[in-house]
Amino acid sequence: MSYLLPATTMILVALGSLCLFMAMDHDRKNQEIRRRRTAGRPVLVSSVQSPAQTQES
Repeated sequence: MSYLLPATTMILVALGSLCLFMAMDHDRKNQEIRRRRTAGRPVLVSSVQSPAQTQES
């Protein structure tokens, strides 16, 4: 019974790290897909500045 808490903690940490790395891999793949989809499209540039840009200058 004294090993239940450490064993559960180790299992949850391992499961959490697995989920974290799966999410990072999924995000990387989605970024590649988005990059490929927008590679041939023209970039729209606006002459209107956002409030954040006007405060910096």
